[in-house]
Amino acid sequence: MAQLELKELAYILGQDDLIVTQEITVYQSVLRWINHMPEERQGAIATLLPKVRLGLMNKRYIMDNVLNNDVVKTNLESKLLVFNTLQVMSKPSFLCSEPGINNLFCPRFPNAILLIVELGSDTMPSFDYSTNSWITVHTHPSLEYPMGHISFYNTVFLGRYLYIVGGFEWFDWSQSVWRFNLVTHIWQEISPMQESWAFMCGTMLKGCIYAIGGHNHDISLRTAECYQPDINQWTFIASMKEERRKASCTTLITNKNGNL
Repeated sequence: MAQLELKELAYILGQDDLIVTQEITVYQSVLRWINHMPEERQGAIATLLPKVRLGLMNKRYIMDNVLNNDVVKTNLESKLLVFNTLQVMSKPSFLCSEPGINNLFCPRFPNAILLIVELGSDTMPSFDYSTNSWITVHTHPSLEYPMGHISFYNTVFLGRYLYIVGGFEWFDWSQSVWRFNLVTHIWQEISPMQESWAFMCGTMLKGCIYAIGGHNHDISLRTAECYQPDINQWTFIASMKEERRKASCTTLITNKNGNL
């Protein structure tokens, strides 16, 4: 790595799918690269530090090992970046208002991750298959966790959002839909479904979410709906031939020749 050019290293460290178990590893790699030729590379910290997801690191570590690092301290741009990150950590509502800071809080995503949604919990155990490790995803600490009163819902992952679809809410069938932003860790209620139902099955296909079948006031359903995120709208699609509830569905992806 020490022989890489600055542009090559910056490109690698900026990738969302970079496989690292801790973001500290990325920061330490930057320091090792600079220390290999300190006189020539010290100024590169302004280019490389924004590639480190500082917002994913421990606040105490940032204060002790990043803010007090000699290379960072001598670069005004890098110092300001660290100060802004610490400010957002102290007051997460600044996340969207600070220019250029959002990406520092963006998790590095593997090709696939397993999320476990537990009713009433403000954390989600998450398994990263690429590093064979479990991490804990926390919801935004300043917001009320909205899912504590919903049960029998369905979950779908699409476009860095985890969607909670339908369910049983406050002793009645629900048509509400929530989504969790894995970058900001904020819950947001979006457009409701056309019908209120629970025990439906859900999946994603070509950028849309499909909710199929389900149960509503002792009636099993054969209806199905499609959600388009770009217009935030649910529409009915063709109904199934038979009613289904507590079923499961999945997406089958084929290549252009029709093979799996």
